[in-house]
Amino acid sequence: MVIAAQLLEPIPILRGWSIGKSGVMKDRDPDRISAPDYPPGRTWHLDKRFPIAVVITLIGVGATQIAAGSWWASALTLRMEIFGERLTTAETNIKELQKLNFTIDRMDQKIIQVNETLNSIRRDINSSPRGPGR
Repeated sequence: MVIAAQLLEPIPILRGWSIGKSGVMKDRDPDRISAPDYPPGRTWHLDKRFPIAVVITLIGVGATQIAAGSWWASALTLRMEIFGERLTTAETNIKELQKLNFTIDRMDQKIIQVNETLNSIRRDINSSPRGPGR
C-alpha cells in the first residue's frame, strides 16, 4: 500500500487528499466542504440566461425516447407471443408427423407380410403336383 500512496501522491487531481496506512484515501482538511457553498435558503437553480428552447428540446427528446422505447417493448412482446404460438403449432405438427411415421412404418411391415404371404402362396402353387394351371 505504501507504493500506491507514493504513486498517487504527486497527482495534482488528488491534491488535498492523502492515503493512510490502511490504503484508504482521506481528506487532509475534514472541514472543507466539497459541494459549492450556497448561501442559506438558496438552492440550485436554472439561470435566466439559459435558453428555454434547450430545456424544451431536452424534455422533448426524453419524452420521444421514452415513447420509442415503449413502442419497441410492446412490439417485442407481440413478436414473442407470435413466436410462442408458432412454437406450439410446430410442436403439435411434430407430434402428428411422429404419429404418421409410426403408422407408415406399421403399414410397411404389413405390406412386407402380405408380400411374403403372396410369395408363399406362389411357391405352394408352383410346387404342387398338379402345377400351375393344371
